[in-house]
Amino acid sequence: MKVQHVVAAMLMFTTLVLSAGFAPAASLNGTSWLLKTLNGHPLKSSRQPTLNVENGKAFGYAGCNTYFGKYTEGGGNSFHIENIVITKMACMPVTQESQFVSALKDATSYHLVGKTMTLKNKKGVSLAVFNSQSQGIKGTSWKVGEIEGSSIIAGSKITATFGTNGTVNGSAGCNSYSGSYTSSISGKQISINKLILTKKMCHKPVGVMMQESQFVEMLKAAKTYRIEANRLTISKADGSRAVVLYKK
Repeated sequence: MKVQHVVAAMLMFTTLVLSAGFAPAASLNGTSWLLKTLNGHPLKSSRQPTLNVENGKAFGYAGCNTYFGKYTEGGGNSFHIENIVITKMACMPVTQESQFVSALKDATSYHLVGKTMTLKNKKGVSLAVFNSQSQGIKGTSWKVGEIEGSSIIAGSKITATFGTNGTVNGSAGCNSYSGSYTSSISGKQISINKLILTKKMCHKPVGVMMQESQFVEMLKAAKTYRIEANRLTISKADGSRAVVLYKK
């Protein structure tokens, strides 16, 4: 009986070891990445491409244009991005952007080591190496570049600082404001409330007070956020962009 117990225990141990060797790779769903090297070379431009994968979609910044497509994962770290659509802004140079998009199309597998991800082609050649993009918003400061898809008025300045204690404050363009916020890194959710503004009136630049009201309303409407390189995008419940900010 004792021998049988020992044999059974050894068989169970062997099964566990073999199973561990073939454990499925961690899913990329819900992750964000910053490009580090491309085709074995460091980036030639300060415009750093990004990659986000979420719920069967791949999207990000290619260095000039934004892109999106469909992605799938499978056994053995298989990885595919298909049907990539990219905007058509003209930036110079375009070589790095073209090579980046080609790498995404040619990638067939991904490999994770700590906070680094490598995309490889079917021959096992490394195409692109990424570092994980932190989505922590606490303790960060930003300046607003767009409100509901439109650039802010020339000569105006709108800022936002997200404190580590759940407070948010800055300049709304004319008046200073303060309030509170809550955020969730895992769900990239954000809620901004209890906003209080000073009561100054500004006449220059023209339209600054209307812009200020729009900005405050967009903060109140904030539901989700995403950080990509030096850009923070805050979106409304319907997924449309409310405010786009850049690191100070």
